Amino acid sequence: MNPHVEEEYVPHTPRATNPQKLHLLAYMEANGQFGKGEAFCGLDHETFLDRWTTLTEHLNVLPGGTRKNVAQWQKVCVTDSCICKL
Repeated sequence: MNPHVEEEYVPHTPRATNPQKLHLLAYMEANGQFGKGEAFCGLDHETFLDRWTTLTEHLNVLPGGTRKNVAQWQKVCVTDSCICKL
């Protein structure tokens, strides 16, 4: 879990759906530096977390998708290398 994200631990959640992965991929493509991480995107810590929170909210409301917290969506991005394997 990302030590910078102060969220309550949430046990295992179902895998992200393909529409959620596509939305995540589209966001990362449109915001290239953001996908490289906080140290490389030129945003301050608070703004970086605000963007992840907003992205998380968008991903969590997609129909039929799973609900994850910020740290879990960050893990999806890292685990799937931001390619979001389909």
